Order: sequence, then C-alpha cells, then structure tokens
Amino acid sequence: MSDHVFAGQLSESELEALISALKGLLTDSVLEAVDQVVFDSLGEPIDLNRYDSGRVFGPDAEVRWERQDNVFYVVAIGDINTMTRAPKEHQLELDTNNFEKQQSSYYLWGEWNSKNPQWLEASIPHVFRYPSPAAEGAFRRKIKTVEYVCKATGAIEFYRFAGTEQEAQ
Repeated sequence: MSDHVFAGQLSESELEALISALKGLLTDSVLEAVDQVVFDSLGEPIDLNRYDSGRVFGPDAEVRWERQDNVFYVVAIGDINTMTRAPKEHQLELDTNNFEKQQSSYYLWGEWNSKNPQWLEASIPHVFRYPSPAAEGAFRRKIKTVEYVCKATGAIEFYRFAGTEQEAQ
C-alpha cells in the first residue's frame, strides 16, 4: 500500500478532528508557542489556541501545522490514504513506482545522564525537554524519519517524523 500526502487549510475544529481520527497512529509531538517548545509523547488533547505550530507523529503518519490568522496550514503524510478529514486542496499518492521510502534517524541535541537527570547540551549550553528515559545510564535521543525519494531525480521530495528512540552511551 502506498503512502499519501495531503496539504491544505483547516479550521481549528477540523484539525482537532484530523488529529483525533489518527490518534492510534500518533505517538509523539513537537508543539511550538511563542515562549515554549514542547517535545514529548502524545498525551492530552493539544491546546491549539496555545501552540501556533507543531507536529504529531508516529511510525505510520505525521500531521504538521502552522496557524496563520484563524486558519491552519496542514500537511498530513503517511499511511493515510482513506482519511476523509485530511485537507484536500493538494494530495498525492507516494506510490512505489515513483518514490522510494527510506528510513533514517538523526541525533537530537542533548545527552541524558542519570546522575544529572536532564537532557543537557554542554556545547550550547541548554537543557532540552524530551521524554525521560525509562532506564538508568547515559543516553542520546534520535528522531526517526521516513524520507520519500523521487526515483526520477534522486531527491528527497517529502519527509516525515516517525518516532523517537534512545541510544545508550
């Protein structure tokens, strides 16, 4: 089955309905407000009045948005071809004849050490707010991605976040 990408404008209630409909596919979130960035596991309903932009994602799908005035510009990408709540202005099937799906991961800023329980990046210095590891020890966190490479050009045309993982140091 091919993945799909949808893009367009949604109202606040339509975006809430889309996120709710995909809830079983979404595990993590990055939420941005003027004074705060929250990177955490997806839990409580998102206060879209507080967070003007963000993304919620999991192994099979991602929804990202940015508010402009009273409208949210939304991109939904992944295994969501039957989504009736997705924006319909622009849609594309990422079929395997035209796109190669590649898994990748990238280190995030910060290291965790149980002796100083926080995600700290000494070179900046800055404390980051990621989910805490369940085990004792030192860890780095990675963001997992899915990249859709156009077979004709070899360029990454689309990407989405697909979760996070921790790596012991």
